Amino acid sequence: MLKSIKNFSIVFLVFIGFVFADKIDKQIAGSKARICDAFHLPESSLNDTRIEFARDNNELARLSYGYIPDWGAGVALPDRNTIIIIKTGDTERDRIVLNHELTHIALHKKLQGIPIPRWFDEGVAQYLSTGFTVSNQAQLAWAVLWRNILSLQSLEYVNSFNISNAELAYAESFDAVLYLAESNDIGTICDSIASTEDFGDGFRNATNLSIYDFYRRWVKHLSRRYLPFVLLGDQRFLWTFASVIFLLFGIIKFIHQRKHFAKLRKQADDENWGEPQNYS
Repeated sequence: MLKSIKNFSIVFLVFIGFVFADKIDKQIAGSKARICDAFHLPESSLNDTRIEFARDNNELARLSYGYIPDWGAGVALPDRNTIIIIKTGDTERDRIVLNHELTHIALHKKLQGIPIPRWFDEGVAQYLSTGFTVSNQAQLAWAVLWRNILSLQSLEYVNSFNISNAELAYAESFDAVLYLAESNDIGTICDSIASTEDFGDGFRNATNLSIYDFYRRWVKHLSRRYLPFVLLGDQRFLWTFASVIFLLFGIIKFIHQRKHFAKLRKQADDENWGEPQNYS
């Protein structure tokens, strides 16, 4: 009897897993076509990509044969044409992670192994998988205000970052690609990289900018775009600013009152004021 129950449980869990995978696959069918179209790839380019699910970070690391940081949610393995994500049960969150990892696979299929910087790889994956949130904007705004912006090149080591720095690094890469996409088509840039077989040359041909010039322009763009966000749009800054103004007002009033009383004491000494008379 116990053996039958155990076998039924295993079958039931496997069935649930297949139902979940089928539900996800139906939801991302349109996303696959959209991602392929963005890279000017045949619509079926991602149909043979294998999708696997892990229960936790440890299983994700084991299945991918590599180190996965604690904050990792999924991994793309272009050489195995496989993506693996941690299944959370949150369908929307899992869909976003799947789209992110599928974009990695599509990008590497497009470029056929041409080395690319991590900021471009991650930025493009976010650009095609999710929207730029208010939280992303706030992260960048405060980093700009306190001069804590990380270099885009530092993303090469993002797997060693803590979750706070990792979130900032991903937000920066996302914004860099958004800034790039304002005047360039990402698919056209990838076409150029693929044709020249070099990221730097392909990037320059498509954008008329060297990587160095792009970095400089992007850093200037951060200040122009995000300082006003902190000053006008973030309630944390507004409350902090209001508190500082209130404190300064109190200090100024206190200094003014001390000066006024000091002046009265000096006048009293000069004019030999006595004790006030008692008229009672």
